[in-house]
Amino acid sequence: MPSATFANPLYLVGLAGAALPLLIHLLTRDRVQRVVFPSLRFFVRTARASLVRRRFEEMLLIALRCVVCALLAVAFANPLFARDAVAAGDRVAAPVNTSMAVDAALEPLGASIARTRVGDVFVADRLAEPDAVFGGEPSGAWIWPGETRCPDGPLAACRLADLVARGGSLSDQLAEIEIFPLVRESIAVDRKATVMDRVSARIEDDYPTTDVSTIDGVRVGFDDGWFLIRASGTQPLIRITAEARDEDRAAALATEARQLVEDERT
Repeated sequence: MPSATFANPLYLVGLAGAALPLLIHLLTRDRVQRVVFPSLRFFVRTARASLVRRRFEEMLLIALRCVVCALLAVAFANPLFARDAVAAGDRVAAPVNTSMAVDAALEPLGASIARTRVGDVFVADRLAEPDAVFGGEPSGAWIWPGETRCPDGPLAACRLADLVARGGSLSDQLAEIEIFPLVRESIAVDRKATVMDRVSARIEDDYPTTDVSTIDGVRVGFDDGWFLIRASGTQPLIRITAEARDEDRAAALATEARQLVEDERT
């Protein structure tokens, strides 16, 4: 029996979000204060029956919300939405740190990725072009431009339910997705902008015939993998991401990228 595998397993931490509806309920529920009022004693039995039914309905609703959150977290770790949205010649807008599993899922369908800067606002900008039919980020922001050009959680939940209704169980669909080893790490630096300028210049000299993109950091692509060196937008860090068709190659690409940063930070 096939087992579920994930293109971006790191984002399965989003499963913790399944507890969010329950937490919200516990923090915001009404605090009932008991008041003794003798003239209403004949209504106590009816009121208790209504209270039991209402609590059952509330718990059922919370459980359903938790299930939806958990399913969305699983779907967000894989390129199922992208594969389902495209036809031949279509483009999927996705940031430069997107797994090559999405490329692998789209290629047999004649579709491809249009890479953007990291951030759903940049994905949304690319979706203004007529060839882009879907966009998203590994963080869980998904956009169907035919409906709206901004992330829409309820729409994503409906799309996920429709995906399962048409394609069968989520685990069976996930088992069809090819996955690749991914390495992520961060390096603390004092002047990240200066270091990134040096790294960019170094890569331009050292990789003249390689697929190099500088739309957000520096992404260097090879036939069997890629690495991305990118400054954090909020911390004094330079983030490294490397992915390849096997673990040894992914580790080697991460080491290569790390050495570039270490050489230029001094």
